Amino acid sequence: MGKATRIEINPPATVSGKLEFRDFDFHSCLQSQYDTFIKDLILNEESSNKND
Repeated sequence: MGKATRIEINPPATVSGKLEFRDFDFHSCLQSQYDTFIKDLILNEESSNKND
């Protein structure tokens, strides 16, 4: 594949052209998985506390 098509994600201005949009997609995907993971952890923690 040639050059990656630019996606409007607006990375920070400090980022040089080294990062491609795939890095940002990967990060946002990771971030959402992390958020879900944390929410599940908190929910599990709260429900286990109620059972005590």
